[in-house]
Amino acid sequence: MNTARNTLAALSLALSFGAADAAELSWTATSYLTKVDQATGEFSRRGLAMFGKGEVVPYTMEGRILSVEGNVQTYSSKIVYTFDDGSTLV
Repeated sequence: MNTARNTLAALSLALSFGAADAAELSWTATSYLTKVDQATGEFSRRGLAMFGKGEVVPYTMEGRILSVEGNVQTYSSKIVYTFDDGSTLV
């Protein structure tokens, strides 16, 4: 009985917080290749992202090409934007 009560209390608490408002971000970016391995499809890039309010932020991208069919490439990547205060957007 206590377990059911605790579960219900936890669920009620979780639902009471609601969804957080998300800020909308817009940016454009430019980058250059720093590494390409034709054998494995691995690559890395470095560049700059220019956000809507004029903030310029360096970023890195590491990834791997998974498939190529004609002009279509499928890839997996990780992009890390690093801001002046040390915070990151991944």
